[in-house]
Amino acid sequence: GEAPEDGEPEPEPEPPFTLTVSVKASTPLVPAPLPAPSSADDGAEEPAPPAPLEPAVVRVTFPGEPDYIVSEEPTEANEDGSYTFDFERSFERVPGAALMDALVNSPAVVVVVVGETELARCVLDLAPFTTGALRVGHGGDKKARDEADAEDAREATDDGVIGDENDRSADAPDARGDASAFLPLEPVPFPVAEPTEEGGEAPSSPLPSNPLLPTAAVAFSVTASKPFVEPEDAERGLILTLAPHEIKHTPPSLSAYEDVESYPFVFAFGAPLPGVPPAVVTGGRLKRRAKEKDKAPNGGSQDPQGGDAEVPEGDDPETETPTTETYVSWSDDSARKFWLPASSVDAFRESIKGRGKTLRFEVARYPVDEPETTPDPVYGNYHAVAETPLEQLLDPGATTCAPKRAFLKAPEYGAKSCLPSPAAVPEGTASYGDEPAVPPGAVAWAASASPSRVAFTVTTIRPLLPPFRPPAPAETTVDELLPARADVVVEDESAEAAAAREFREEVTRASMSLAEEYAAMFTGAPAESDAEPDGAARRRKRLVFELNRSGKYHDMKERLKDAASKIVKSRFFKKSTVRPDDREELDAKYDELYVHLVEEMHAALADLGSTPEETSKRRRESEAAAEAVKRASSARMKNLADEYEINDAFRDAEKWHQERVLLCEKKDASVWCAYGFFLARRGRHGAAEEAFKEALVYDESSTDALRALCCLMLRDEEYHRAEVFGQAIVSEKAPGDAVAWTLLALAYAKLERETDKDNCAFEARRLTATAMTNLMGASPSRVKDDDDDDFSKEKEIEELVGPAAHVKTALLCLDMHLPSVARNALDLGVFDPDDLNANLRDDERLVYKLCLARAAVLEAREEREKDKGASSFATETDDDEFTGGSGAFVANEFTPSETGKAHGRASSKSDVAFGVLMDALSIDATDPKPFELLGDVHKLESRYSEAEEAYTHAMACSGQRGKPPASLKLFLNLGDALLRNGKTADARGAYAAACEMRPCASTWIGLGKSLIGEGDLEGAEAALAEANVLDASNPDAWTQLAILSLLAEPTREDEAERAIGAAFKRGADDPDALARVAALFLRVGGWKHAEAAARRAVKHGAGVETRLCLARASRERGDAEGAAAELKYALALAADEGSVERTARRDGRGGGDDDDDDEGEGGGGVVGVPFLVPELLEELAGVYDELGDARRAEECRRDLRALEREQ
Repeated sequence: GEAPEDGEPEPEPEPPFTLTVSVKASTPLVPAPLPAPSSADDGAEEPAPPAPLEPAVVRVTFPGEPDYIVSEEPTEANEDGSYTFDFERSFERVPGAALMDALVNSPAVVVVVVGETELARCVLDLAPFTTGALRVGHGGDKKARDEADAEDAREATDDGVIGDENDRSADAPDARGDASAFLPLEPVPFPVAEPTEEGGEAPSSPLPSNPLLPTAAVAFSVTASKPFVEPEDAERGLILTLAPHEIKHTPPSLSAYEDVESYPFVFAFGAPLPGVPPAVVTGGRLKRRAKEKDKAPNGGSQDPQGGDAEVPEGDDPETETPTTETYVSWSDDSARKFWLPASSVDAFRESIKGRGKTLRFEVARYPVDEPETTPDPVYGNYHAVAETPLEQLLDPGATTCAPKRAFLKAPEYGAKSCLPSPAAVPEGTASYGDEPAVPPGAVAWAASASPSRVAFTVTTIRPLLPPFRPPAPAETTVDELLPARADVVVEDESAEAAAAREFREEVTRASMSLAEEYAAMFTGAPAESDAEPDGAARRRKRLVFELNRSGKYHDMKERLKDAASKIVKSRFFKKSTVRPDDREELDAKYDELYVHLVEEMHAALADLGSTPEETSKRRRESEAAAEAVKRASSARMKNLADEYEINDAFRDAEKWHQERVLLCEKKDASVWCAYGFFLARRGRHGAAEEAFKEALVYDESSTDALRALCCLMLRDEEYHRAEVFGQAIVSEKAPGDAVAWTLLALAYAKLERETDKDNCAFEARRLTATAMTNLMGASPSRVKDDDDDDFSKEKEIEELVGPAAHVKTALLCLDMHLPSVARNALDLGVFDPDDLNANLRDDERLVYKLCLARAAVLEAREEREKDKGASSFATETDDDEFTGGSGAFVANEFTPSETGKAHGRASSKSDVAFGVLMDALSIDATDPKPFELLGDVHKLESRYSEAEEAYTHAMACSGQRGKPPASLKLFLNLGDALLRNGKTADARGAYAAACEMRPCASTWIGLGKSLIGEGDLEGAEAALAEANVLDASNPDAWTQLAILSLLAEPTREDEAERAIGAAFKRGADDPDALARVAALFLRVGGWKHAEAAARRAVKHGAGVETRLCLARASRERGDAEGAAAELKYALALAADEGSVERTARRDGRGGGDDDDDDEGEGGGGVVGVPFLVPELLEELAGVYDELGDARRAEECRRDLRALEREQ
């Protein structure tokens, strides 16, 4: 405290506490004495009286007293063998932390001495004084008794014990030792006789045993004059127990010591505690034992308890001497308890709460004899610290923490130590054994063969956080959040099945009518004319004539037409996406209808003459075959959707997802979920939410839909709705879903419900640990050996279980392209992956880094997509807008557009991803995933050479050492990077391997592109034909076929026109391929198709060259004004590109080699003047001449001459 100012009285010291020890009485201690045997002759009238019990005294040992206290006078025994003592003694103690630690570590002990024999003793724990109790032992406070009785009643009710069954305990001794009853006594072991020497005589009489009755008890109590603690401390304070066990892997300076029992030093272990003195435990001694894991080569084994090893017989000297190890060990009774008041408990909890929070534990050695005064010159050699997380204590209801990776290291320079200060070292004092001192900033433990670590346990008497309780039910239910639907009427058969059944019935009825009519017309013996070759034809004509005459044919035809129309409505119109003017698609639908009707007619005719069993069997087989076809079609559509999504053809991917929805008649929850995940990845979160809700309408137990909705609600900051969807999983559908518990923890964190957040996060961790335990069939601690160098078996088990719950949740969010939610999930992790003491495997750290990298890549891609949509040039509103006002083209007057700033934001995200991926590669450079993500980063930044290198490394690592094989995405990205870099031969090899391992339309199209680049048009045509067989709706195959036809000798222009028309019909949107088609059509004079291809390419992001091609095609087709507009737009783009490039080079961001500055778009010889500008100006001047605008034509030529002079 602060010193009092002058004139102020010093504060009076707090009065001491008074503790009164009382021993009043005991129950019978020994059996009643028997009468002494009579020494008189036979016929004596009275036996000798029984031998009386000897008088007894009590000895009391009390904390803080140097010796025990004995009662003043011996007490005679009562008739029943009990004693009535009258022992009472009071002690004064000064309040403070020292008193509390003494009370929790040292019990009060009473020993009953009968005659000269220590018969029994009773140990009384004084820890209840730290909870505000005034009396401990016999006659303790009534409140504690009532609470104990109430707890017993609750346990009895839970166990099903009711009524009189619970009353039986009233007559039995209280096994628990109720606070109001006498305290049970335990016998003091009698001395055991010394073992006899070999050949000596055994004792003639049996050894005496302690005759203490099992029911013996004593009235022993300790009473305080007032409560030791404040009410708040009594309620929330706790006792912390620190129990060090051992230090493994000692340095050579300790391992080389021969007689470890005589080592003259002990080791101390401690940690700072907030608001109270540090927790320090001494008594660590140097020990030596046989290594537990060593096995003798010929079958001998070692004692797992560290005792003498069983050495096998043999001549090998290595088997005769077991390998030993030296370690520092603390005995089991060396653990110490420390009391923490409420304020210290709060501070202690906050000091270890949060990722990366650790508590500093210290180790040091001290001389055995007089450590306060005996100097140790090399004290710093063994003074080390272990920064250790105690996250297990923050689990709800947890009271024990046993860290497994508390590695010792040198303490920071100048850091304050919690251990006792060593004795001062006089100058010139030699160290024990002349051991040299280690350099500053180092410790002797660092010289160990394996990292030295200390094993210890921290225990609290009550948990830092209350036990786990599930969160309160949400106020809203899932049904209230789903769209309103009319009650689903369960139909026996679908409309399509009903239509098919009616058609078959009409076919059957028509067939029977024809048979009856035929039988009625041709009865009896056949006529002679019927035997002629054309007799059957004449009979058919007669039958047809009769049917037409009677009108029966018309009736049959109308009925069949009505049945067929129902099939058309139920099977085709309901699912049709065909435009009415699309003749080709309509013909295909007619063909499909004809085939279907014929199949149904054949099925109906097959049923004629069949038994009902045969018909039923045939129908079941037909339905099973149809269902198999539907499943195969759904799987094919899913593969096509995934393939288009990999190629960034999102419109086509969505089309196939919608086709799957229609195929299942909108009733398959898994199909809706797949569609919802796709929509979420596209950033259409509202539509994704509706898709997942549709899945729940048809399957309310779909956990995939509930998880996804919870993620979307977290993204939209609808945390109460996220709670509803999360609770629907954990309370009803899947209580063991660790990901759902993690999502709930994220929701409660945002709702600032810390207790519920901690409980949900703990439950997620517990479920993951339980899954690992169930997979192993045993506790993880049983699998993990004490030696921390071998975690191989547990590692295999944990890899089977998968990553932690918060990492699984992050992966789910990343699959939905929700990087912000994924980052929040990763923040729930208890450990910092970069912390060496985090006890994380390399694969766990790797997947964590990959999650961070994926999140950064997604954020960079989002920035690019936003900027791509926002950065568009306005169309011309003034002719002078693109010519500097006076008509002169001055490139230096153009400034970078907002695209440059947006590009900078996206690049910063890419830089973050690049740095994280470098960290991932430092963990494991043999995993293909970091390389593939690195290639994606380079591809996003248009660095295709670096992307090619990264994808090549990923391909080389795939399938090696248990790694997964290369994915379709990796094959396609590698091939695309090779083509962009002009390496067509390598691209052909990559795509050929992809066609073998992952055959699909995209791989064959890539192979066709490569072969076109190499000039092998025949092979390219075969590859593209194969692509069309696999997927005739892929527009890229038709676009490449158009390119191939225009490159052929002679040019197959008609085929090219049909191919590009098919590509347009299927939605071709590849700007590079379309630009090439436009240039090729322009070369052969196909102005119409050149214009159409160029215009579509420009729409999808083609550059200045394509606009020039579009202008030339428009000019050739007579649209000079349209050509002028496109040329002016192209000039604006070229000027902006040159200005951005110039700014980038000025800021040091210019890409490419210096040797290539004058090549390609943006070079043009003069920095900042794009190479196409002269050609654009010359073309524009010609267009103005055609329009008759001589002034503007002259201005363009003047600008062109100015540019030529600058060059």
